[in-house]
Formats: sequence, structure tokens, C-alpha cells
Amino acid sequence: MTKKYEQAVREFVRLADVLIIFIAFYCAYFVRNHPWFTDSMNWLFAGMLPLPLRYEFHVENFEKLLWFIVPLWLFLLSYFKSYDFERTGTFYSTLKSIFKAHVAGGLAIASYIFFTSQLDYRRTFFILFILISGLLMLALRFVVQFGLRAMRMRGRNRYRAAIIGNGEKALCALVELTRHQYWGFVIDGIITENPINEEKLLGMKVLGSLADVEKILRKTPVDDVFVAMDEGKYVELKQILRVCENIGVTVHMVPDKYDLEIAKSSLGSMGDMEFVTFFTVQDNPAQRFAKRALDIAISLMLLPLVAVVYAAAGVAIKIDSPGPVIYQSMRLTRNRRQFVFYKLRTMEQGAEEKFELVSQRNTLHGPIVKIKDDPRVTRVGRFLRKWSIDELPQIVNVLMGDMSLVGPRPPLPEEVDLYSLPQLRKLSMPQGITGLWQVSGRDDIVRFEDRLKMDLQYIDQWSLWLDMKILFKTVFILFRGAL
Repeated sequence: MTKKYEQAVREFVRLADVLIIFIAFYCAYFVRNHPWFTDSMNWLFAGMLPLPLRYEFHVENFEKLLWFIVPLWLFLLSYFKSYDFERTGTFYSTLKSIFKAHVAGGLAIASYIFFTSQLDYRRTFFILFILISGLLMLALRFVVQFGLRAMRMRGRNRYRAAIIGNGEKALCALVELTRHQYWGFVIDGIITENPINEEKLLGMKVLGSLADVEKILRKTPVDDVFVAMDEGKYVELKQILRVCENIGVTVHMVPDKYDLEIAKSSLGSMGDMEFVTFFTVQDNPAQRFAKRALDIAISLMLLPLVAVVYAAAGVAIKIDSPGPVIYQSMRLTRNRRQFVFYKLRTMEQGAEEKFELVSQRNTLHGPIVKIKDDPRVTRVGRFLRKWSIDELPQIVNVLMGDMSLVGPRPPLPEEVDLYSLPQLRKLSMPQGITGLWQVSGRDDIVRFEDRLKMDLQYIDQWSLWLDMKILFKTVFILFRGAL
């Protein structure tokens, strides 16, 4: 899709989204305020509702929230790339972006109601609004996406393209472009890396070789060029980019592999010097900012609970055994920086000196220690550990920026001294209170390598959405008393 056409489609969908928000809002109000809905819900969930649902509330009390919802929805839809109608996009990615935006929007509305003490708002009204809005926006995008694909399959809005290369990369590019006709790329032919005598290669017309690339592009009306050459051809690549830049042809590159299994790369500059940066964790500033904002928002909401629990648990800990209420230790976080780690004390005073007496009962394999039925744990400590109440003071660590709500568990410095080089990558992100392996079996995972594998999987796949899923799972596990 051309830039103008692409922008027009985005603006159309964005305006339609604003209309959908209003439609969903008033439809939700109509349904929620109708007697048949409240009567049906009261009948279906009679034993589950603390109070019967009531109707006859006025929409004027809710309309002011539209000033909050409309810009929030548009921001979230843009943030989750709901307006990126790329040729290579899938219906699943569209579904995922809409779902993420509406879940995040629902959490934001719940937080707004909590902080503004607007408790008279009907929760069922907002659930209906989110469902209707999500379904209508999803339907709109499916119609737009299907319509664009149908246009391309009928020969409209198509780009003419050429592939540069004649090896395995070129074959893969050709297969993908041929298999996905609805992307709208028509392959005119192949430009080989070296001159050959054949008129056809990989079933496509040979337009010429790299030496003739300028001549070929001058006489062939190509919109896009897919560069799929062998590794290390930097001089040839520079020539291709210069020719395409001057002619106005878009270049897509199948990148070289630098024998790095994990690291990703990005282009950047430092003064007049351009460079390629390789990184192993998410390098999206917006995502990192959102993660930190989520940490602060949830930590502030939990802070009153932490204060109450600290007061109650502190009394129990003091009565049960002598010693401080808070246990402090030195831990490591991102890039091996040290910080003071807080927990409610669950062991008797002087437990460190008795470690050698119980170390043979370690149930974990590797540089970490987990002692089952540790006799040093107090009676109150067992209860605190069962429900993970002892971890609550780490909310302070999160607010201070030493930790995150979600991430690998912070290790002791002496543990890290035993890590192998690949294992040190665990410390490439802020360490967290809960994480992937904690919600995937926790005590059943007894090998350090298995826990580390899940920590590295979290680092490689990290996203704000993954954090939210782990937090939701953590809440359910806590209620089961399994953590």
C-alpha cells in the first residue's frame, strides 16, 4: 500500500474507532440499564452476587468518563500496533493487538475508579462496554484487512518486485512471496550475484547480474527489491543501496547472521559515526517505560496492604522468636549491581551460622540452595512462606527501582560467582518478585538449569503483555497457597 493510501486507511480506522467507542458506550448503558438484563443476571447468579444488580442509573453520571476513555483507547490501540495494516500482517496479530489494548484499558479504568473513589460506577457496565468495543473494533479490522487482501488478489494495489541473489536466501524469499499472494508482490525476476547463462533460475526470469543492477532498474518498473545475497558482500550491497536510493526503489534485506544465537541488532549513530548495536533484551523504550510505570502503579496500590501486613506479621514474628522483623541481605540485580533485599524474617536468629548443619538436605541441583522442611524456619515463618507473605516487603525494592514485579529472582553474590558465562545473562534484566518458573511449577523445578532456562526464556520473549499474564497467574497461585 502506498504511503498516502496507507495513511488514509489508518485515519479512516482511527475515526471509526472513535465512533465505535461511543456506540459501545451507549449500547452498554442500554443493555445494563434494561430490566431484562438485571433480572436475568440476578436469576443466573443468585447465589454468587453479594447484592442484587440494580438498574435505573443515569448515563449523565458516566458520560464524563468518555473524556478519559477516548484518548486512552486511541493511545492503547496505537501502542499495541492496531493501526499497522502491514501487507504481511496476520489476522491473529490483529486479534492479539485488540485483545491486549482492551485488557490494558480495562485495568486502567479499574485503577481510575479505585483512585478517584467513584465506587458507584457499575462494573457490569464497563465489562459490557469493553466486550462490545473489542468485538466491533475487531470486526472493523477484519473487514479492512480482508478487503485489502481481496483487492491485491484481484490485481489492484500490487507492487512489482525483484529478488537479488541466487542461493538459499533467495529461494526462501521467493517461496514466501509466492505463497502469500495476498501480500501483493509480483516478482518480475531474479538478479543474480554473478553472471550466468541460464534465462531462468528458481523458475523465475533472470533479469541480469549485480553488475547490471543499475541498467536493470532503469528499464524495469520495479517498486521493491528483496536483497537475499550470501554473507559478506558489503561492497555489492552498498552499490545496490545507492542505485535504489537514487531511483526511488524500496529495499528489503534478508540480514546476514553474525553467528549470534540470541542477540538482536539495531542501527544507530554517535555524532557522525554510524554503528550497529547488538542487544539481548527488549530495546523498546516505550515498553521499558510501561513496565516501570506498571511496577510503580501496582506497588503504590499494594503499599497500604504491605503496611497492614507488616504490622500484623511483625507482632507475630516478635512473639514467635527473638530477632528483627525484616531480614536484609545483599543481592544482585541488572548488570550485577548490588542492592539491599528485604523480606519478613522467617528463620530463627543466627540461622546463617547453622547452615552447614542442614546443607546436606539441599533439594536443588546447582549453585542455589533450597532446604525442604528446614528446621531453622519458625512456626510463623512456615505460614508466611506458604502464602508468600514474607515477599511483600520487596514492594519497597520495586518502588526504589532495585527490582521489578516480574523478572528472574535476585541471586546472592556468592551464587553468581558460580555461574557459567551463559548463565550470567540472567542478570541482563531487573530481577523480580515473581517470574516465569514461579508460575510454572516452582517447587517441582529442582534443577537450577531448568529454572535458569525459564528465566532466559522470559528475557528473550519479554513484553508487557507477558508480565501481565505472569502477574495474573501469580494471583491465582497465591490464592491456592501454592507459592
